[in-house]
Amino acid sequence: MPSARYLTIAGLLLASALGASAAQAQPAGRTVVNLVFGDNRYDPKVIELHVGQEYLLHITNPTVNKHGLEAKEFFATVTFPDWSKGRVKNGDLEVWPGQWNEVDFTPQTPGEYPMHSPDPMNQILGMTGKIVVH
Repeated sequence: MPSARYLTIAGLLLASALGASAAQAQPAGRTVVNLVFGDNRYDPKVIELHVGQEYLLHITNPTVNKHGLEAKEFFATVTFPDWSKGRVKNGDLEVWPGQWNEVDFTPQTPGEYPMHSPDPMNQILGMTGKIVVH
């Protein structure tokens, strides 16, 4: 009769094998991308994405001013789930002071897309960057 130790080890190996195959069968999940609005800057300045991968863009604004992310060309090329469709208005996503906002999307077209503040003065002061889709 097998010992309890042998059965425990065999059970762990079987559970590990089943878990690995189940994990491989799952589609790739949503990737969270964090973006922080600073005073006249984005952190990071470059966001790298991949066609067909679902993303959740989580934007935090710890400043005392309202800021936005304008990326009209980029947002025109993505698909949004229903809950996320109304969050981007005319290619712009705004975040009030001390708040955060999120948008879920899947890029469809590779390329480099500019992103910048909708406020021209903040653009001049450096609130610019780019989104690169591979």
